[in-house]
Amino acid sequence: RRCSDLRAGPVSVVVLDAVEIADLAFCSGAAAALNLHVNDSTGGLIPPFTFLWTPSSSLSCTPCQYPVASPTVTTTYTVVVTDSVGTLDSAEVIVTVSSALPIAGAGNDTTICEGNSVTLNGSGGVTYLWSPVTGLNDSSLANAIATPIVTTTYTLTAINGCGTDTDDMILTVNPLPVVSSTDTAICPGDSVQLLATGGVTYQWSPGASLSDATVANPIASPMVTTVYLINVISGAGCVSLDSVTVSVDSVQQIIAATSKDTICPNDSVQLNVLACEPYM
Repeated sequence: RRCSDLRAGPVSVVVLDAVEIADLAFCSGAAAALNLHVNDSTGGLIPPFTFLWTPSSSLSCTPCQYPVASPTVTTTYTVVVTDSVGTLDSAEVIVTVSSALPIAGAGNDTTICEGNSVTLNGSGGVTYLWSPVTGLNDSSLANAIATPIVTTTYTLTAINGCGTDTDDMILTVNPLPVVSSTDTAICPGDSVQLLATGGVTYQWSPGASLSDATVANPIASPMVTTVYLINVISGAGCVSLDSVTVSVDSVQQIIAATSKDTICPNDSVQLNVLACEPYM
C-alpha cells in the first residue's frame, strides 16, 4: 500500500493589480521598450523587485523592468514580478507588428430610420477612431454603435505601427412619417370618415367597424367609443404609430328649437326637438 504525505504549510493566494503595462504597435523592423509600471503605493508589493519576461526571444533582456522588444511577428509577452518577500504579480502585453501602412475600411454606406441604431464595420487597423463622435457609443471601437438623428458622414481613421489611413461612410437617416389625425365624436348609429396622412401605406385597428382598414381615410361606424390605432409606413419603410378616438354618445342628447322667440297672446308657435337616436 502506498501512502502520500500531504502535510504542507499554509498556501496564500494574493490577487493584485500592482503591475501595469500598455499594449504596443509598431512597424516591422522597429523596436520599442516595454514600459512596465509597478505600483507599490497600494501596499501589495514591497520593493525591491525582480522581473522575468517570457518569451525571451526578441527581448534585449528578460530580468529587467524595461526590456526592448523587436519581434518580427505579433507577440504576447508575460512578465512576472516578485517583491522582496516573495509576493508575485504578473501582466501581459501584446506587441502588434505590422508590415505596411493600414488600409482603412469604414464599411458600406447605410440607411436607417430616425431613432434606430446600426453597428459600424471598421477594419484595416490595430486601433481606430471615428469622427464625428456625435451619435456614437464609443468612437474608439471598430464596431461602434451609431444612433445619429440626422444624416452623417463618419470618417474612420485606422491606425497601426506603420501609420494611419482614413475612409468615409455615409449613414443616411430617414425621418419618421408625420401622422396627422384628429379625434372626433358621433351620435349612435352615425358614421364618420377618419383621416391620416404622412405615409404611403396605412393599417388601422380594430378594423371590424371600418369600411377599409388599409386606406388613409376609412369610414368608421362604431357602436361604442373606440380608439383606432393607425400604423403609417413611409416610402423609405419608416414606421410611425398614432391613434384616433371616435366618441359615441351613450346618453340621448336633446336639442329644443323654435322658429319664434316671442309671440302675441292667442298666437301659436311650432316647437322642434332634435336628438341623437340611440343605435338599434
